[in-house]
Amino acid sequence: MARPNLFSSSSFSNLLRRQAYRGSSRDLHSSLTRAFQEQAKNDLSMVPKVIYRGPPAMKRGLYYASGTIFAMAGVYQGYLLSEHLAWPIVTFDYEKNPPHLVHPAIRTVTGGFVGVIGVVFGVFFFWMPTRSVTRLTIYPATRQVGVRTSAPAIRAILPSALRSKNSIPINPNDRRERLHSLVKLYRRDGISAKGIADSVQGKSISVATGSSEAKRRRQVTSLLLGEKETLGYSLEAAPEIRTKVDLLPKSLYKRAWFHFKVWIRGTTDWTNVKDQDGVAVPLEDWEVKARKNLGAKEPWFLDRKNFDQLFPVYVRD
Repeated sequence: MARPNLFSSSSFSNLLRRQAYRGSSRDLHSSLTRAFQEQAKNDLSMVPKVIYRGPPAMKRGLYYASGTIFAMAGVYQGYLLSEHLAWPIVTFDYEKNPPHLVHPAIRTVTGGFVGVIGVVFGVFFFWMPTRSVTRLTIYPATRQVGVRTSAPAIRAILPSALRSKNSIPINPNDRRERLHSLVKLYRRDGISAKGIADSVQGKSISVATGSSEAKRRRQVTSLLLGEKETLGYSLEAAPEIRTKVDLLPKSLYKRAWFHFKVWIRGTTDWTNVKDQDGVAVPLEDWEVKARKNLGAKEPWFLDRKNFDQLFPVYVRD
């Protein structure tokens, strides 16, 4: 069975060629969306189409463990400072200039500040998995993009009555997936998914596109996807280096660091998508084949090049 291409319709492909190098990102994005919508209307099947599957940047358990450690350390250090903060902190003559406990109010404020900082860092680590993309799905019936993350958004745990009506809707069949309008999603940092793959494979070191001020970057493994200036999603895009050993870092330290980054990565999300009725859609043939051939922590794209064109670089007005 031939692998179908989401972007294979002639009108869609022609539109990409016409708009790829002209017009604003907003015009391009709107045109791409209209072309996709026209194709979706003509599709015999309105089944959700997965265009990306990947691993979180770090295992969810490691995020939670790091957050717990930071929060507990901050609270403990804050407690010690509130009880034992003395001045001067360092003295070289204990007889003439011994440390003395500072005023209780100063100790309380300093300890509270340190404790709050530790808790904030801990919450940050708990929040990160909610922004780490593991699957992107296009729903032709609703013309939306489902962004599935490593962990559900905090508000997804709350009852629906307590959620803000202005927030991004959550898929009722999967609380880890948020539903965005296709026209509103952009690549926010100018990073190209295809450029990342070329960079990792040694073909190119330039992974930024769409801007005359783009800088040449090395060792970039992820890109940022989001709605304009709002908080974005991190998406791992670098393939694993398994066949070309010469592409691994020459330095023993850098090679150890490379393997450590691979180790902390989560595994690729191969879960089944659910349709509007909550029925699980089985993996397509090419997805099953990709799952067997790719590494357990390697991202998969339906089409990297067209992925970059579907989500253009956001340029501020």
